Amino acid sequence: MKLLYPGDNLQESFDRACPGEELWLTAGDYRVKSAIFTPGLALCGDGADRTRMIWDDYALKKDSKGLEYNTFRTWTLAVCADGVTIRGLSIVNNALRPEDKGQEVALTVYGDRFTMERCRLASTQDTLFLGPLPPDLIERYRGFLPDWLRQDKACRQRFYDCLIEGTVDFIFGCGDAVFENCEIRSLYEVRGAGYAAAPAHGLSQTEGFRFQNCRFTAAE
Repeated sequence: MKLLYPGDNLQESFDRACPGEELWLTAGDYRVKSAIFTPGLALCGDGADRTRMIWDDYALKKDSKGLEYNTFRTWTLAVCADGVTIRGLSIVNNALRPEDKGQEVALTVYGDRFTMERCRLASTQDTLFLGPLPPDLIERYRGFLPDWLRQDKACRQRFYDCLIEGTVDFIFGCGDAVFENCEIRSLYEVRGAGYAAAPAHGLSQTEGFRFQNCRFTAAE
């Protein structure tokens, strides 16, 4: 197990990690945008209330080429490897004001056999994207999104004892995802709040989003 601390270069640590290695993020705020490409990596924190990964990209933001980020480039963390496990931390997109800025993804998962336990995912519109993309978007974004965000592959994801919060369509995508003992919290005090989930599965898929023993709540 390797310990990491706020201020460490997380992307460098993720890239150098060996398959199956465990990285432990000690308590604190990690203000960074990063992606995981190492299969079997285990990423752990000191608890969702103590270890937080935070970034603030949003769909209408312009990149260095003057192009809008689009929903699918706004993630705080992207998991693009198979067999990854994340436990005991928060992943947050705190751009806020989606009515002005557009979608704001906290976590993108484009991997198979993904597991998340005792975590918090927080944003507003489009908090959690579960790959793969629908076939039409895989083709539409050719040359715009990197290939690792456009794979046509099966992606199975499992969430246990997690808190997922947002305003509208904040769980979306085409993943084969199970949510067990989770709280799905709608932030109704934010203007534009709406449906919690926006699955985009094709008719050929036999499994989609399943919520088992979950609580659907609204922020007070």
